Amino acid sequence: MLIMFIIKLPYLLRKEDDLLNLNQLTYLAHLQQSGSLAKTADHFFTSHQVIRNAIIGLEEELNVTLVFSSNRGTKLTPAGQCAASYAQRTIDGLHELQEQLKNYQPTLTKNQTLHLHIVPSMATEYYFDLFDSYVAQNASVKLEFKISPFQQMLQEITDFDHVVCLTMSLPQKALLNKLKQEITQYPLQMIQLIELSNFICTHKSTKYAQLKNCSFDDLADTSIFTFLNSNPYCIDDECLTNNLSNLRYFGDYASLKRILKKKQGVALLKNHEFDYYFGKNSDDFVQIPLDNDYNVCIIAAVPIESSPLVRDFLSFLRRTL
Repeated sequence: MLIMFIIKLPYLLRKEDDLLNLNQLTYLAHLQQSGSLAKTADHFFTSHQVIRNAIIGLEEELNVTLVFSSNRGTKLTPAGQCAASYAQRTIDGLHELQEQLKNYQPTLTKNQTLHLHIVPSMATEYYFDLFDSYVAQNASVKLEFKISPFQQMLQEITDFDHVVCLTMSLPQKALLNKLKQEITQYPLQMIQLIELSNFICTHKSTKYAQLKNCSFDDLADTSIFTFLNSNPYCIDDECLTNNLSNLRYFGDYASLKRILKKKQGVALLKNHEFDYYFGKNSDDFVQIPLDNDYNVCIIAAVPIESSPLVRDFLSFLRRTL
């Protein structure tokens, strides 16, 4: 389970530098059980490289070798077994703490309305099914949707007490600086909810289907298709960096499949989008991990911990995405 961190505006671009961060510990604990980097990556809806980089970072911090890989899979060294046991105790302790703190947290009241603002890139069949499943589990909660571009969303967010805004962001310095400039104009907080690894979806007959992982540099000579209006924050294309100058848009997934079958480009998708629209065991299409990650960001006008309804919805998203 991932823990949500509130990020104050002055520290929007700061990365975690604490020893043994939660993601590293979580990945290591699961790796001890799965014995496979690939299985651990699938479990957390991320890429093999993300897990590998997290373990390498942990090894560098601790100055020990934690895992070794062979044709038979990945095994933990004695030091890795020791660290994984510590990691599991830490995670169990956090879960126990969360359970005990529920007695001190405000409870949800009946017939509450949660105002959910989303950017157009998240107005897809997958996300609407996801939101419907939340309502099905919480019959007393009413979801009211508003779909609007990022800048308009920022202006509308202060109209309600219980409001969640969802948008995507890329970890590129120019775009993060642009996001910071936008939200500092408003009395808002930003909460980074979860990282979603990107995958390149391509037809099995293309040269890209042979790659084990790729970067934007590998895709410099082809079009990269993403859902209409899904460039980060829905800002102008001129804010995109050069390595995304070949970005193109598609309006629906049926049209995307036709484009990919004609070998006219590749698609930029999240793992759950590929499973949902193309089928996890697709015979015609394959997905390859991309080095760059998306973040799903939550933007709010009031501290999240003061709204049990918002906190409950975010907990649902963390479990589901």
